Amino acid sequence: MSEVQAQQTLIEAKAQEVKFWAVGGTGINQLKAYRSDQPKNSLQLANETFIYVDTSFANMVGSAADNFFVVNDGKGLGKNQVEGDRIFEAEIPKLMLKHKPAKVNVVFYSLSGGTGSTGGRRLVRAIAETGAIVIAIVTGDYKSDRSTGNSLGSLINLERDLAEINAEYAVSYHKNDPKKSLADNNETALRIARWISMFASGKNAHIDENDIRSFFKYSENTRHKAQLALLEVFVREEDLLAATNDSPVISYGALMKSHDSIVPDVDAAYDTVGYLPEEGRAFDNSFYYTLSGLRMKPILAELKTTLAEFKQKVGITEQPETLLDAPAVSGQKGSTVYL
Repeated sequence: MSEVQAQQTLIEAKAQEVKFWAVGGTGINQLKAYRSDQPKNSLQLANETFIYVDTSFANMVGSAADNFFVVNDGKGLGKNQVEGDRIFEAEIPKLMLKHKPAKVNVVFYSLSGGTGSTGGRRLVRAIAETGAIVIAIVTGDYKSDRSTGNSLGSLINLERDLAEINAEYAVSYHKNDPKKSLADNNETALRIARWISMFASGKNAHIDENDIRSFFKYSENTRHKAQLALLEVFVREEDLLAATNDSPVISYGALMKSHDSIVPDVDAAYDTVGYLPEEGRAFDNSFYYTLSGLRMKPILAELKTTLAEFKQKVGITEQPETLLDAPAVSGQKGSTVYL
């Protein structure tokens, strides 16, 4: 065995598992696209496993049956969050018995539909309750009153869930642009997923399993309480500094391409720095990871404003003053909000 082969074998032996879960049509399409576009022969990624969850058989094509979990007799939900929440309340425990979470889990789903927004949210909560790391890669939609209301309600419900169980949720948020193709809309979400896999791979120098846990589970090692926090990944130092200049972050992680690289200075309650493996690079760049509760607020505000505009068009103007003070509305069950 050559020295290079020996180094590659050692790197691969260090690999950690990242489990990707996709819930509903949008999430499944995104995860399938992620898998079909994997960089070849890259040693930078984690050991990846994949699970698909849906209420419809329509999205099963091309997926192994043992990795697919179908509920509601495969009939779909038609954006009905009330029905979806009822179904997944019963079905998520069964899913968790069949497929155990990894130490790091990434859940793809849409906030605006019925299956993803209810099943995805309940899956995120169930994973968090095990103590595992969970990152939600979510897509919001602003095309209609229903899709905007579902998107806002889904984020409110995530926020309420984490408050109830006192667990950290990292959210990578993406907005569906009706002027772009499906592939273009998915592009950023898929890049973020790949960069998460790199960050949590266990193959980077100076970053171990506990560093990754401390980054995502910051309440265990800092004074920050668990909250809904936006996960962002930057590849340009100027974008990182522009985003964090007026918005202090909870956690900051840097993956540097070289030991000679200077790590940008970012104020954070927790920070960790690692270095990419020398061999098998499909990505030859420095990457900067941040978690911020403050940077979730503009997303929530835009959704709330857009929903108010839709409702005003049809003569409905009543809106909650704050997210967590939302009044009971038709279809509300317990602490779950359907807007």
